[in-house]
Amino acid sequence: MLTLAIGACRGEPTAALADSGTDATACAGAECQTTGAFATSSEGDAATAGSHGTFDSSSTSATGGEASGGSMTVGTGSSGDATTRGGWTSSGADMSSSDVTTSGVTSSAAPSSTSTSGTDDIGDTGFSSTGVAGSTDASGSSDTGGPVDIAGLSDEFDDASTFADWILLDQVLGVEAPYDILDIDMTAPGRLAVTPRVSVWYMDEIATFIYKEVAGDFLVEVDVGAYMLDTQNPPNALYNSAGIMLRDPASVPGDQNWIEYNIGYQLEFVGLEGKATSASVSELILLETVGSTARLRICRLGSEVRMLSWTPADPAWIETHVYPDSFVATPGLVVPETVQVGMVANAYVVADMHAEFEYVRLRAVSDETDCAAP
Repeated sequence: MLTLAIGACRGEPTAALADSGTDATACAGAECQTTGAFATSSEGDAATAGSHGTFDSSSTSATGGEASGGSMTVGTGSSGDATTRGGWTSSGADMSSSDVTTSGVTSSAAPSSTSTSGTDDIGDTGFSSTGVAGSTDASGSSDTGGPVDIAGLSDEFDDASTFADWILLDQVLGVEAPYDILDIDMTAPGRLAVTPRVSVWYMDEIATFIYKEVAGDFLVEVDVGAYMLDTQNPPNALYNSAGIMLRDPASVPGDQNWIEYNIGYQLEFVGLEGKATSASVSELILLETVGSTARLRICRLGSEVRMLSWTPADPAWIETHVYPDSFVATPGLVVPETVQVGMVANAYVVADMHAEFEYVRLRAVSDETDCAAP
């Protein structure tokens, strides 16, 4: 199994490759942005997703002595009897960099169905599994009161009036809407529909986010499809995708902290993206899929966040990413007790996508087995 250690530095970052049996070449400095070292993860046992080099960026400041910038892993594969999606790794000054190093991810197989998401057209109320509606501050967090059942935060998107139960981050922050369409049971009957403008969840940038607040351990599931505008075909523009997110309510410019899981067109293919961002520095893991529709789950268990998908080509739930294990370049992300949970949409550079969510469902969980349970 290949392990890629990240060099913490300024100016000329290096990526040190520690390999148990597989030759690989490390890259350093500007070379990491244009050329890549390629190595293959071992087969047999499903491997944990590896990671990437980092870089300096003049637009993002570094903290804690580490180089600012983002890292990325992409690819697909299989391992032994377990179904896995593994891949390559890259890093660079933006999300179109080309360094590659292979890695793998683990799988789980237990059918299930659950999901969550949401929005609010006023942006002045918040909801929590430990509270009722309350006022939001500039970060999108809310003051809450009495207890609320987590499952009660779910939405089947078959009633347009439930749109008022959700919070829109752009309205909370008082910024221009990063979407042309965002509604429930109107544009697409029985669906939450979103058509994003050019915007992306990456580093310090923000995009469409409609959410509620949830505390404790829980599972959120959505059934989502990402499509090219005016079609039901997969998108083909760079990082045009839709999915779900957990976000720290205390996030502010320069200190964004969140975990995102989406499907759509990624760097070079249609697939899944798991992304962890700590102090506005993002780490991406991209995995190829067949088609741009899937049920996606994020399962939060204390400081651990598990991501699972079930695409039409899959026989069961597949665990594709785990925070922090899969995201070795992002050790500093702290998942608070109460997080914002909801749906996201991305359109990087070119906006040529619309997305539809069939439902979002939430429920409480107590251990890892609950994450892939029916």
